[in-house]
Amino acid sequence: MKGLILKDLYTLKGYGKQYFMVFAFMVLWAVFMKTPGFITIYAVMMGSMLVVSTMSVDENTSFDRYVLTMPVNTGTLVKSKYLLLLITTFAGVFVSLIFNLVITLMTITNDRLVMSEDEWAGVLASVTLFLVADAIALPFMFKLGAEKARYLYIGITLAIALLIFGLAKLMQMAGGNLEAIEKIPSLIYCIGFVMVCVAALLVSYRASVKAVKNKEW
Repeated sequence: MKGLILKDLYTLKGYGKQYFMVFAFMVLWAVFMKTPGFITIYAVMMGSMLVVSTMSVDENTSFDRYVLTMPVNTGTLVKSKYLLLLITTFAGVFVSLIFNLVITLMTITNDRLVMSEDEWAGVLASVTLFLVADAIALPFMFKLGAEKARYLYIGITLAIALLIFGLAKLMQMAGGNLEAIEKIPSLIYCIGFVMVCVAALLVSYRASVKAVKNKEW
C-alpha cells in the first residue's frame, strides 16, 4: 500500500513544475481580483483531480496489469487510489489555508481579502462536490480507463453543480424559505457533508473493486 502511494506521489512530482506554474498564475489572479475564495476552490479542485493524472499514467504504462502479477490484490490497488484522492484533496485544502493566512498577514488596506464564513462554507461544499464526483467517476475509470472516463468526470462535476443550483432555483420559485436553510448551524452542515463524502466513497470503493476484478486484462 505504502509503495503504491509513494509511486503515485513520485509520478506527481514529475509534473510538479507544471502544476506550480498554473497554481502560481491562479494565485496572482485571485490576489489582483480580490477573490480568495476562487483560489481556495481551485486548489481543492486541482487536488481532487490529481488522482486522475496518476491513473492516466498507469494506463499508458500498463502498470495495473504488471502490479497485479505481484503479491498485491485488487483491494489494495484500488484502496491506494482512494487514499491518494484523500491525501491530494486535503493537501489542496491545506495549501488554501496557507494562502489565506499569508493574505491575512499581508493585508494592509481596508479592502477585505480574508475569506468570510460564507465563503468557507462554500469551500466545504466544494470539497464535497469534488469528492462525490470522484467517487462516481472512479469505478468507470477502473473499468473503462482514465482517458475514456476523464470527460465523464468533468461532466459529472458539472452535472452535480447544475443539480444543486437547479434545486436552489426551484425552491426559490416555489416560495421555499432559503433564509431558513442559511440559518442552519455550521456544525450541521459539516456533519452532513462528511456523511455524504464517507457514504459516496465507501459505495464507490466497492464498485471499483468489483470493476477491477471483472476487468479483462
